Amino acid sequence: MRLIRSKVFRAIPELDRFSDDQCRRFVSAANSSWRRRLLRWIIVGLAGLIGAIGACALIVPTNLWIQNLLRVDDLGGAIIALIVGSLAFALGLLPTLILRDSLLRLTIRRLIRRCGACPRCHYSLLGMRIAGDHSIICPECGLKIDVDASLGELTTDAEGAAVYKPEIVREHEVMKQRRRRRHKRFFQGVAAAVALFLLSATGWWLWLVNQAHRAARDRTAVQQIHQVQLGMWPAAAAANAAAEFERYQALIKACADAQGATNVPGLTQAPVAAYFEASTLIPGADSKAFDKQNGEGSFDACRKFTLAVLRQSRESGLTRDLRSLLDMQGPIRPMAPEGDEPFVSVLIPDLGHARAAARFNGARMIDALQSGDRAEYMEALEENLAIARIVERQGLLIDRLVAIAIDSLTMHRITEDAPKF
Repeated sequence: MRLIRSKVFRAIPELDRFSDDQCRRFVSAANSSWRRRLLRWIIVGLAGLIGAIGACALIVPTNLWIQNLLRVDDLGGAIIALIVGSLAFALGLLPTLILRDSLLRLTIRRLIRRCGACPRCHYSLLGMRIAGDHSIICPECGLKIDVDASLGELTTDAEGAAVYKPEIVREHEVMKQRRRRRHKRFFQGVAAAVALFLLSATGWWLWLVNQAHRAARDRTAVQQIHQVQLGMWPAAAAANAAAEFERYQALIKACADAQGATNVPGLTQAPVAAYFEASTLIPGADSKAFDKQNGEGSFDACRKFTLAVLRQSRESGLTRDLRSLLDMQGPIRPMAPEGDEPFVSVLIPDLGHARAAARFNGARMIDALQSGDRAEYMEALEENLAIARIVERQGLLIDRLVAIAIDSLTMHRITEDAPKF
């Protein structure tokens, strides 16, 4: 691998028989075009920018991972950050240098392939004398060839200096024809690619327009969705559907509000934030991991808060009112959008309340198991299944997913608690 200050021309076998001074002059002359230099440095700059961004993206996570692994102090962290930053900078710079050298070698190789051999017989012309009319006579086939200016740096006279350095680059007609054919094929390919892109974009746009028209024509109306909902309940459910859904929504909202209560009787103010968390009631729960994640003392505070909420719910009659969920025959959510709003604008806040009610009953199941109250355990289990049944029959895909989640939560509790009964 060639690094900084090495000889780029020694990577090209065709230049092995020339001296270093000749090769340096040839590379300098071949690199004299400002267009070539500008294009190469643009590519190298973009590659360097991408490498720098990638290195910066690796510095932070790598530094944090090493510091967590070694558990060092601030000074050690600064030293590690300096080492990681230096390595990341080197890794980002190395591909840029390799790309720079590769592009320069590619430029020289193209020049040698284009002007370093006879276009008719491919005889090598490197090192030959350049005539005063900017040409070389091929010694193999006798073809007169106009040459590139940089080849003058590789002429081999007695003193080792260039005999002639033409400033105007001339190409033989054979090379011009090849270049024209190559450019013609290139522009034909570009035109075909542009035409194909335009045809593909037009076809895609027409397909989207057609799909939009079909969707507008086949859009499910509110009445159709309501019929889907009715089809999931007994025939007599339509009469009291709206009233039952209001009762259902009030019950699950009460469960959600109970978990967010701030004035729970008999609960003193905790030094840390306390919230409703059923996992704190499980015997053998990892309190240290809970405190490490949420703050010292948070496990006991959340456990006390959860037990206080359950006690207040029993005293207020909320747990008794939840039994009415089992008797509901058809609570159907009204899903009519307001005005001319699209159907997607319909809000369904009852799903969040349903999840909260499922967590509430899950905590009741854990608490009832520990206290030996088999009756309350079965009541909370049945109410969770009733909530899942009601949510599942509301007609939307998200309803099905939430119902599956509630069923999964309930089945997990049954699986964990069954051996303990």
